[in-house]
Amino acid sequence: MRLGIVTALLAEARSLGLRRPRPGQTQCLGDHLLVRLSGMGPERASLAAQQLLEDGAQALVSFGTAAALQPEIRPGTLCLPQEVLWQEQRWPTDESLRGRLMAKLPARRRWTVCSRPLLTVAEACVDPQAKEALGRRFGAAALDMESGAVAAAAAGAQVPWLAVRAIIDPLQRRLPRAALGGVDAFGRLQPRVFLGLLSRRPQDLPVLMLLGRDLDTASTSLRLAGEALRQGWSL
Repeated sequence: MRLGIVTALLAEARSLGLRRPRPGQTQCLGDHLLVRLSGMGPERASLAAQQLLEDGAQALVSFGTAAALQPEIRPGTLCLPQEVLWQEQRWPTDESLRGRLMAKLPARRRWTVCSRPLLTVAEACVDPQAKEALGRRFGAAALDMESGAVAAAAAGAQVPWLAVRAIIDPLQRRLPRAALGGVDAFGRLQPRVFLGLLSRRPQDLPVLMLLGRDLDTASTSLRLAGEALRQGWSL
């Protein structure tokens, strides 16, 4: 079975094992993985998923980072949700794919895997109170912007699918404007914009440094999950 993997950001694609991710192109990773760097958001993710299906993917994977919606969910937690909530619907992930990946994950101290629901939204949610309200309303553990669209594409094509997400933001962190406005849709730094936004709020620098640290933590979890996907994944 060939897995088609949708990932939004360059850092996420590198965690998966792509040395030179190329936006808008389907890239092969070994004999059984097809990867497409979509950019952020459900519309881009949907287009990438459809293209992967056209390129021969027999199952889909949404791979990347997520924000915590519950206080106990910490950076580095690997989310393998049993279902994703998107557009007022519940989209179950494939239990066979999920179980197979979990069986391949390496045994590791302090390794945390969460199977609770993942919520997909169309726009980034940066306010801690808003995130907390979403967590209460939907009972979800974490938040992303792509998995629901991948789920819908898989359902439309009647193929199995899976979400693999590592937590980068704890619930109580408010994302600085420079963290979102200072990068493009693929997470590439836009230096002039980034520095301009930071110059208006220099007090955000410590938060940005913490964000960089937690990105490293999340990337470690994604690398381990990526290794499990790459090594011997033949169904």
